[in-house]
Amino acid sequence: GVPGKRQSNVYSIDQCAADATTMYCGSEPGEVYKSTDGGNTWLNSSMNENFGSGVTAVEVDATNPDIVFAGGNAGVFRSTDGGTTWVNVLPQTNFNVNEILVNPANNQIVMSATGKGLYRSVDGGTTWSQLFTQKSYDIKCKTDNPSVLYLVKNNPSLIICEFFISIDACATLIFQTNG
Repeated sequence: GVPGKRQSNVYSIDQCAADATTMYCGSEPGEVYKSTDGGNTWLNSSMNENFGSGVTAVEVDATNPDIVFAGGNAGVFRSTDGGTTWVNVLPQTNFNVNEILVNPANNQIVMSATGKGLYRSVDGGTTWSQLFTQKSYDIKCKTDNPSVLYLVKNNPSLIICEFFISIDACATLIFQTNG
């Protein structure tokens, strides 16, 4: 046979810290794939789901490989059964999810940096509050202290990106003006 000329780009990927053999990735056509053998083989785990775009963010719980979040233009979706079923826990339109973070020290704290702002859940992604309305690009934990988070977001009035730090898992965010 003739080799195929089609491709699918991977937009996002994550690995479970407690089970390094379990990985998820989000693809350009809007699918989530799961591997249970450390990335050697992948199976589609979202064939019937409409993420509204490519899956631009995936995040698996650090302690439970069956809890995974995926984001696209239709919102933030959560699966609690390893990707078999999905629920849109933060439905939106033109959402542009850039990053999802499940806090490794407290999996009830879930953050989503999106084109419509920064969102935070304190109940595992069931309910959400909006912390910022400006486009948010990235949110990460400090590697040795998951209570410390870093955020990069847009400031459209000044036409700059801003850097924020939180020392309490984003209960409060402090704008950093220097080093």
